[in-house]
Amino acid sequence: MRAFKGPLKMAQLELLRETMLASRRTLCPGCPSCQQQAAALELAFSDVARLVMYYEQDGNLGARDQYRGLSTAQRDASRVDLVALRQACRFKTDYPEIFRRAERYFT
Repeated sequence: MRAFKGPLKMAQLELLRETMLASRRTLCPGCPSCQQQAAALELAFSDVARLVMYYEQDGNLGARDQYRGLSTAQRDASRVDLVALRQACRFKTDYPEIFRRAERYFT
């Protein structure tokens, strides 16, 4: 924020708005219902969600290395019902979409 010396341009404001709207669907705030699910699963769904957010919003290319540093079991969502996980989440975080993006970005 300190780098900005004047008001944001319309294109910057629109990009900021789009980013905020997108994060509502793909940001895992770590609600209690998700934490209960995490205890029962080896899948690191909140970590994957965080890494996707870092990659999308910050352009953080290190997120790819961090994702690849997770074990196969922590990344493999094929044995988990991600739709049910989304429904159980208090914030309705779109885990199916997050894992689609992670596959596209990081593999």
